[in-house]
Amino acid sequence: MNTNEKRKLMSQEERQKLINEIEGVNCEIDDIECYITQNYIENIPDEEQIDPLEEYYASPEGQLQMLFEERQELEEKLFEDNYWRKNVEYTEAYKERIEEYSGGNVISDIECDISKDVFNRKKLARTIAETLSKPECKGPFNIGILGKWGQGKTVFLEHIKKSIIEKDVESRIHIIEYNASEYDEREKIWANLANCLFEEYERKTWFAKIRFYISKVKSDIRVYAEKVILNIFIIVILFGLTIFSKGLFSIKNIFGYFAGTSVGLSAAIIAVSKMVIPFLKTAISSSIPLSDKIVGKMKLPSYVEVLGTRAEIALDLNVLFDAWLKKEADKVVIFVDELDRCTEKGIVEFFQSIQLLVSNKKLCFVFAIDERCLEKAFMKCNGISNEEVKPYLKQFLDKYVSVIIPLEDINDYSKFIRDIVGRVKPNEERFCFTEDEVQTLIKCINTVPKKFLTPRKVKKIINILILLKEYCVRNINREYAIKFEELITWYIFALIYRGEAKDILSIYQDNKKFISLRNAMSRSFTEKIEESLMCKKYVQYMQDYFMNDIILYNYISSFFMPEVS
Repeated sequence: MNTNEKRKLMSQEERQKLINEIEGVNCEIDDIECYITQNYIENIPDEEQIDPLEEYYASPEGQLQMLFEERQELEEKLFEDNYWRKNVEYTEAYKERIEEYSGGNVISDIECDISKDVFNRKKLARTIAETLSKPECKGPFNIGILGKWGQGKTVFLEHIKKSIIEKDVESRIHIIEYNASEYDEREKIWANLANCLFEEYERKTWFAKIRFYISKVKSDIRVYAEKVILNIFIIVILFGLTIFSKGLFSIKNIFGYFAGTSVGLSAAIIAVSKMVIPFLKTAISSSIPLSDKIVGKMKLPSYVEVLGTRAEIALDLNVLFDAWLKKEADKVVIFVDELDRCTEKGIVEFFQSIQLLVSNKKLCFVFAIDERCLEKAFMKCNGISNEEVKPYLKQFLDKYVSVIIPLEDINDYSKFIRDIVGRVKPNEERFCFTEDEVQTLIKCINTVPKKFLTPRKVKKIINILILLKEYCVRNINREYAIKFEELITWYIFALIYRGEAKDILSIYQDNKKFISLRNAMSRSFTEKIEESLMCKKYVQYMQDYFMNDIILYNYISSFFMPEVS
């Protein structure tokens, strides 16, 4: 459609004349329909040869058909005048406000504002935080937050973390944030987890390395004591032999000197190798971060080779907790996010790690994941069929996860939409969306079945609408202003109901482009679309949209939805 096209509007006299003509045709239609119903009986002589077409148009039915066509032609003229009149009214109103418009600030996918509880989840988050903060809550204790991708799991985790920090006035709970999407499959995921623990310990503890090695000695004092006593015993024997050898041999006997010196030298070498050198190694090693040494041990190429190291690191972690968490209330809570972005292998390895590596009473996990990602991971890595995966997953979660919290589908996005729109607005003096546009957006989003939406998807829709409006303002001529409330409605409809959108587009006709969607569907000779549409309530919002505008809205929307074009 040419948006620069200008039309001369009818005068009031011309419009009234056209309306009177339509009413006259309607009266004739009523008269003929009444006649057909009450009086007309078909009686045509057999001997006369009558042209069927001429016979049809001479009949009341034929006259009725001609009147319908005449009324439709007259209505088309009235519809076209109505279309341009409404366009002029909207364009004038648009021009009055456009100077106050400014393009909005798009919201990043990873940006989240936890200051506002738009989904009423803070109470649940505080309850979880209170449980984790209690000294009686001991590991292994794992909380699983299950929700669809984009359902708000990250924000929910932030609510829990913030509540823990507020309650933990004595700083007894150490929070570690682990981004699973950064996991590198060349290393074991449990190596990364251990690395995070050692880094946090070194960051928060004075003389971390010394305290760690003291705890390591205390953890196996018997072995260390046996080594020291044995070495001292050997040295004493050797020095005893040295003294004895000097008394046994005379000063003139060179072999006596040689034997005594050899035994003494041996004692000195043993003392240096068994006591001095290990001490120096320990001193030098203390300059290397514990986390680097731990991860260095675990960068092994195969599972078989890793087994021995894993057992060793498990012991080191127990030593770490003994050195770090001295009091009863001390504990570590690891928050694991972005598991959805991991590979199937990474997801499975994570759950193996928290069960096989860490079972310390001072450690708790809180992780968030889409249940569908878990199913795919188990199906691919464990060879489980599609029919078996749900029962298997239920058993797995029951066995290895202490508490499961499913995030429910959101029934009302009103507060969330207003919060997002408030953040995209450039300033108080200028607007990106008008109040009417915001209300239309809320109405349309809340009409969509919840299975199709998540907060992240709603955020993406708003970002696209920001770009769509910017395009309309900058590129569509102001002589023909886009009704952006209608464009919002069509875009969301076409995004969610792709097939139904194509059905509506299919009934467009160039010679009937100024009729409404309602009239277009009622006049369509194709399948009754209004009966086949699954989204009747949504179509009701658009029933008075002109087909001419719908084609334009679809053209603009197709920049971001090429499948609909």
